[in-house]
Amino acid sequence: ITGMTSFCVNESTTLTAPDNLSTYLWGNGDTTQSTLITAAGTYGLTVTDMNGCTATTAVDITEDALPQPEIQGINAFCPDSTVTLSLNQPFQSYQWSTGAVGSSIEVSTADVITVEVMNEAGCVGVDTLETQIFPNPQVNILGDNAFCAGDTLSLSAQGVFPVYNWSTGAEGETISISSPG
Repeated sequence: ITGMTSFCVNESTTLTAPDNLSTYLWGNGDTTQSTLITAAGTYGLTVTDMNGCTATTAVDITEDALPQPEIQGINAFCPDSTVTLSLNQPFQSYQWSTGAVGSSIEVSTADVITVEVMNEAGCVGVDTLETQIFPNPQVNILGDNAFCAGDTLSLSAQGVFPVYNWSTGAEGETISISSPG
């Protein structure tokens, strides 16, 4: 019997018996020289030659699992940033929608990223991740921009943000200024 003895999930293989025999009877009921196999198992074959002699053999067919790639990494980031996307495990080969062929890629734009991987059995798996770019925060500084010597000026950031970093090194939504700058 010739043919591939393993195949990937959702695929098939064809087994073929030798030429010039009178009859063929496969374990799945087929009576032709070749049979299409779509499930794992043991497939027997009984053949009869021109002299009426019979022979029986069998072959074990296995079904290889599809790889399950998972793109990992930050998928939403600030403008002018770059993030690294990688996979949950190593594979035999990689083909990213960006054209890259390594196990990880650098991304700096909003896009739908797809990776197709192949395992050692030659089976293919796919994963997709959508990247997004956060808009730049908009902040306005509230307060007077002039004051008299000896006075203190209060400036506030308009908007709610998790972190405030003023050019003076101060942190917080409001700062007090006592010297020009």
